[in-house]
Amino acid sequence: NFNKHKYEYVHKFDSDEEYKIALYIDKLPNVSTWIRNIDRRPDYSFWLQTSTDKFYPDFILKLINGKILVIEYKGEDRTTNDDSKEKNKIGSVWEDLNPNVGFVMVSANDYMHKIKNKIHRLLH
Repeated sequence: NFNKHKYEYVHKFDSDEEYKIALYIDKLPNVSTWIRNIDRRPDYSFWLQTSTDKFYPDFILKLINGKILVIEYKGEDRTTNDDSKEKNKIGSVWEDLNPNVGFVMVSANDYMHKIKNKIHRLLH
């Protein structure tokens, strides 16, 4: 189903919403390739350190200009809990350290808007 995923095999999705986001990402013209990040595989996956463990964002996109966008999906019921707040802060700090990367936390209701806006910022 995916034309731009880096590998033939796509790691399983945790929800229908994540699958819908993947379909959306795959059709974006400014995305050259992307992967579904694998959680709990620190030797093979991208992760950021939290105060208690490692955090594995859901999607990693390479844009047509070579910049990287990391996306974390959260269900609507978890967008404002303490765990999500910490992950969002960590992702923002990571993003601030390098002008060639971006981080965005999305939910089922706002992913299109947030992803498009973040890509636009990374391209300009």
